[in-house]
Amino acid sequence: MGVICNNCHKPNHFAKCCRSRHVRFIEENSMDIPCRNIIGRNSCENLKLVKRVHNVQFHESVNVSQLVEYKDLFSGIGCLKDYECHLSMKPDAVPSIDACRRIPFSLLEQLKEELAMLEKDQIITKVEEPTEWVSSIVIASKKNGKLRLCIDPRKLNKAIMHPHYQFPTIDEIKSSLSGTQYFTTLDANKGFYMLKLDEASSKLCTFITPQGRYRFLRLPFGINAAPELFHSIMTNRFSDISGVQIMMDDFLIYGQTKEEHDFRLKQVLDRARELGIKFNKEKSNIFKSEVKYLGHIFSKDGVKVDENKVKAICSMPPPTNVTELQRFLGMVTYLGSYIENLSEKTSNLRMLLSKENEWSWQERHNIEFNVLKESITKAPVLTYYDQNKPITLSVDSSKDAMGAVICHDKHPIAYASASLSSCQQSYSQIEKELLAILFGCTKFHQYIYGRHTLVETDHKPIVSLYKKPIYNIPPRLQRIMLRLQPYDLNVIYKPGKYLYVADTLSRAALPEQSLHDLDSDLDLHVNLVIRSLSISPNKLKSIQEQTSQDKELSLLSKCCIEGWPEHKKLLPDILRSYFPLKTDIHIINSIVFKNNSVIIPVAMRNDILKQIHEGHQGIHSCQRLARNLVYWPNMYSDIEKYVNNCHSCLTNRRSNSKEPLLPHEVKPIPWNKVGVDLFDLNLHKHGIPNILISDNGPPFNSKEFHNFALDWQIQHITSSPYLPQSNGLVERTIGTVKNILKKCLTDNTDPHLALLQYRNTPKESMYSPAQLLMSRSLRTKLPVLEQTLKPKIPNYRSLINKTQIKKE
Repeated sequence: MGVICNNCHKPNHFAKCCRSRHVRFIEENSMDIPCRNIIGRNSCENLKLVKRVHNVQFHESVNVSQLVEYKDLFSGIGCLKDYECHLSMKPDAVPSIDACRRIPFSLLEQLKEELAMLEKDQIITKVEEPTEWVSSIVIASKKNGKLRLCIDPRKLNKAIMHPHYQFPTIDEIKSSLSGTQYFTTLDANKGFYMLKLDEASSKLCTFITPQGRYRFLRLPFGINAAPELFHSIMTNRFSDISGVQIMMDDFLIYGQTKEEHDFRLKQVLDRARELGIKFNKEKSNIFKSEVKYLGHIFSKDGVKVDENKVKAICSMPPPTNVTELQRFLGMVTYLGSYIENLSEKTSNLRMLLSKENEWSWQERHNIEFNVLKESITKAPVLTYYDQNKPITLSVDSSKDAMGAVICHDKHPIAYASASLSSCQQSYSQIEKELLAILFGCTKFHQYIYGRHTLVETDHKPIVSLYKKPIYNIPPRLQRIMLRLQPYDLNVIYKPGKYLYVADTLSRAALPEQSLHDLDSDLDLHVNLVIRSLSISPNKLKSIQEQTSQDKELSLLSKCCIEGWPEHKKLLPDILRSYFPLKTDIHIINSIVFKNNSVIIPVAMRNDILKQIHEGHQGIHSCQRLARNLVYWPNMYSDIEKYVNNCHSCLTNRRSNSKEPLLPHEVKPIPWNKVGVDLFDLNLHKHGIPNILISDNGPPFNSKEFHNFALDWQIQHITSSPYLPQSNGLVERTIGTVKNILKKCLTDNTDPHLALLQYRNTPKESMYSPAQLLMSRSLRTKLPVLEQTLKPKIPNYRSLINKTQIKKE
């Protein structure tokens, strides 16, 4: 062997004599010039140029570029062998059964396919026997168009005993990586689904769908104890392998040399195969010199902050006026306890705040601005994420953007901001603020999923929104709330002047950082509401045009989008009646809604009043008909005035006083007891009643009718002779119908339409005759959401109890 110097290119040149230390070995027979070695083996050992090794530790190397023998570990969902997970319940836990949530018709087939696939993969199974716990489901669309199915275990989570397990901190992980050169990260594929539940725990995770009840055979997502359970099990199974760090479903394998790294990786993969664990190929990074793990970048040079965590701060443009500078300095001052010499670092910027100085942004201000940005994106201001410390998410939304920061006790962990898309800028302020919470949860999913998180917002209506049933809020807010269901959030109100960081980020986001991916999912849900309006296109267009021309609704729309003031007195007089309803008002396709009711423009209210009273029913009946369909301030008073001034109603008003009705025992079964007068054979339509009540007149007193009742197994009961009050309910109903028909004759209106309104009008029981008999409302000429027309079984037992209490 000979040596050629890279600097002077002389053969057998002693490298130490040359300024260039880089030498390379070549074969002796490849040189054109004869040469000989100038230093021998013994001299090399004496000079400590080489070291004699008597024992070599051999590591079987893994060819990481060709993981052919482990390809089975990167497909499908695993199942941990010889283990069943148990969920411990609190002694005072009270079982809860949720009702089945309505699923859009367009998603029913996809839901059916998803349930079939989960059942095939032995993730869930059908339930036939009764269970004490039943949760509703939450579905969301994935980017690939498929559905993600989770249970809504909020009530169940309150009853589960939370296991406490110590998670490793970043400092602990960092201390074990000294000298590391090579890294691999593995992501357990749908990790929670790898843990089988025992029989008792599986029944706790029963959920209800339109296709029936199912229960999870594996640990479902959303259970608050799942992260600790999974982390403790994985840690115990791999704790004997050196060079492995585990945080829930994220594995980090590292080594100082390639051989050491490959040996440890092979141990992990072999153990995973032995245990039945599978990994996600797309989320795994094998044999890298730098990897992202738990929001930090690990490399041979140590640990550094992920640029995405501080991009919102680093990319912040310089302020253009005093207000923007005040906002930035407010954020810096909030974090100032961790910044050395803060007063000195802000001296030039503070001078710009003086009223005596004209605004002039110069290079020295720019330098100071950049130094401050750098200070708040490095330690000690920016802290490491610690799984064992409480976590706080602060969010805010301005007119054009959103900001979020995640902290440990006011120590920022990561920052994020995003501009609102043109579609999102038209949202109402409460929708923007809730969207900011969704943005923060999505951006920091890695930190907050499976953990109790305190959320700070400066929009007080958001707090009350979380206390409402999800079915009782506007559709776009419904969709956002559904996407927030997997997170364990406690939302509190904090005045905007104390949300320094989130407020600053929401007003300084870059245009390219937007949330277009959230638009499609939310607008799909909202557009379904418009398409489900049971209304003609011409009527819809008319409402949109009148809304845009209406001064009251134009101001209401502007207030809804730009945000409501803190106090009612700050509103124009025309809008003050809407202030208590500010969390319920939203805009869809230029139509203003109060929850699911259309807010009618002033110019159309008389026409709507006429349609409400088309059946010539009384004041309370008309009010009950209108309250779930349309809305405007003082609507009940307007209905009362309209009915009292109706010429047909005044002409045909009854002169006799109202007679007391004869009470009957009522069972909670529709069509169980039927009262009749003029009998029409409709039994083939609605079924055979158990009891039939009539008067003693023909044809009910005939032998033929008596035989008919016996043959059809009907118990026939007659009222007292010559006392129509004993069949009071029937007599009163007949009187009502006759009165409606008389008014229609006087008013020259369609009697069939009037009877349709009568059958569709809720009674004092809160249900209409159509709802009581057919469990659904009927479509009329009034604008109504398709959701209102969907079948819904009345609570007959509760209705009977309320009626009985009222009589007593």
